[in-house]
Amino acid sequence: MRHVLRPTPSRMPKAGLAAGMVIAMFATTAWAGDPNGPTGMPKPSSTYRFVFDLSAVPPGPDDIDPGLRQVAQLVDTYAAYGVGTGHRKFVVVIHGGKVDLGLTAAAYGARNGGQGNANIALMRSLANRGVRFILSEPSSPLEKIDRRDVQPFVEIGPNANITFLDLETGGYVYTSTKSLANE
Repeated sequence: MRHVLRPTPSRMPKAGLAAGMVIAMFATTAWAGDPNGPTGMPKPSSTYRFVFDLSAVPPGPDDIDPGLRQVAQLVDTYAAYGVGTGHRKFVVVIHGGKVDLGLTAAAYGARNGGQGNANIALMRSLANRGVRFILSEPSSPLEKIDRRDVQPFVEIGPNANITFLDLETGGYVYTSTKSLANE
């Protein structure tokens, strides 16, 4: 019968013993669990600041915008984890090809051949849940927007780049709604 030596502290090199102790310490910590919950889990006591870039042209005037739908899903997800409206600081910046989304039904129809804006109800719902909407002034002076043509819950802001930089300086994380669609 063959005798097999099992590693014991006296038979292990000192570096191996230290490495084994470190591995055991980390394994114990990982298995014990974080009292604050797993990493990446929204915490009700934290405040989350996101600024969403809504600029691509929507699929059609009768369609709900996929970027708005993604923002709504994110709002629902944070709410499901107990993150209240006061701890969700979400801002949607509307600019470029999506400027029409912030318009009233009448102004939207005038620009889109009489079509209705299918996104107004979702935007109003998000606004009621604490989401801010900022419609960036178009860069062309020929495309100025009259405040009366904009939904009452939509703010009019400066150029989108200025809005993004200002919010990012204030601790907001920039998020493209295109990246949310890939989640």
